[in-house]
Amino acid sequence: MGRHGAFSASLEAEREAREELLALRGAVAGYQESTSRKDLLDEAGFIVDEKNPLIYVPEGEEKKNGIEHVVVYKKVAIRKRPCSDSHVLGACEQGQSLQLFEADETGNWRKLHFRLRGGYGSLVEAWVMLRHPSLGMLLRPANEKAEMSEPEPRPQAQEPAAVLEDHTAHVAALAAEFGERLVLAAVEEVEPSVALRSEPFEVVRKPMVAVRSQPSTEGLIVVSVEFGRRVDTFGLDSSGVWRRVFCKCTQTAKQEAPLPDAPLEAWIMEEHPSLGQLLRPLDQ
Repeated sequence: MGRHGAFSASLEAEREAREELLALRGAVAGYQESTSRKDLLDEAGFIVDEKNPLIYVPEGEEKKNGIEHVVVYKKVAIRKRPCSDSHVLGACEQGQSLQLFEADETGNWRKLHFRLRGGYGSLVEAWVMLRHPSLGMLLRPANEKAEMSEPEPRPQAQEPAAVLEDHTAHVAALAAEFGERLVLAAVEEVEPSVALRSEPFEVVRKPMVAVRSQPSTEGLIVVSVEFGRRVDTFGLDSSGVWRRVFCKCTQTAKQEAPLPDAPLEAWIMEEHPSLGQLLRPLDQ
C-alpha cells in the first residue's frame, strides 16, 4: 500500500511539473486554466504548431563540427524553418560569428543551434539565409577573405512591378528579415492634410481584426488589432467596405535596418459580409 502511495505521489509530482512547464511556455492570456495545445504559446512566443514544432537540442549534445561563418550584413534574421515566411526566433548582427551546419535542399539556408530568449532559454535548431535575392550576401565563411566578399548592393532605382503594386506587403516582409514588424500609426504620425480626414473607430470583433496591405481579402495581413482597441482611419476605398489606415515600422536598431520612416498605407474592413460589424465609430 505504501509503495502504491509513493507511486501515486510520483505521478502527481510529474503532472504538476508538466503543468508548470506549460505555464512557463506561456498560456494565452485569459485561458491559463486550459491545457489544450491550441491555447498555448511555444517557448519562442508563437502559437504551438504541431506540424512544425520547435526542434530541441539536448544540452551537451550540440554539434561541434560546424563551419564558422561571419555576418557581413547589418542584421540577419534567424528563423524556425529555412524559408522567408517562417517565424523569426532572433537575429544576428554584422561581425558576429556563427557555427553553421548542413544546408537545406536549395543550398541557400544553413542550420545552426540557437538559444531561445524566452521560457527556459532552450537550445533549438534554427536556420539562417546566406544570400538574399535583393540584399546580396548576408554571411560568408570565416576563412574567406573579407576583401573578396561582394560589396553591399545599392538600392535598386526601380523595383519589380509586383513589389510596386503592394509596397506595404514588401516592407512588412523586409521588416521581418530584420526581426522588426509593422504597427498601427496614430493620427499625429501622418501628414496633417491626411489627418484632417481622420475618423476614430473601435474594434468590436473578438479576439482581433486583420489589417491588410490591400483593400481586399487577398491582401497580406500586416497587423492584427485586438478587441477594444482604437483605430484611426482616413477615408474609404471605392467599394466603401475598407477603411484606410497607416502603419509604421518598429526599428529597435534604426541604423541597422533599411526600413522606411514614412507611414505606410494599409486597410481594415469595417463590416464583414458573414462575421458582421468589425469596427464601430467611437462617437456612437
